[in-house]
Amino acid sequence: MKEDKVVLKDYVINGFKLFSQLALEYFPGYSTLNGARKQMRGRIDQNLSLTLELNAVGYTCHTTHLSPRMQEILFRHWGPPHIILPGNHLEQPFRIER
Repeated sequence: MKEDKVVLKDYVINGFKLFSQLALEYFPGYSTLNGARKQMRGRIDQNLSLTLELNAVGYTCHTTHLSPRMQEILFRHWGPPHIILPGNHLEQPFRIER
């Protein structure tokens, strides 16, 4: 079953997403998937309310695919990720402290 959720007016969650893909969107300054994944998991672990919400919907430290509900929880806590499209990227990636 495919589930679409609208988090913001212009941002739609469309199904499951790889954890590593979303990590790179949130932390584009990392040159490797591993670095972005570690940073995202660390930030999740540092925020007790976020961790508890994600755990309640099935997230663990081994989760590799994020459900639409998990993505929605992350977006509510952190806002939408930084997505680089052709023509809108900066010379230096903008880093948001989360």
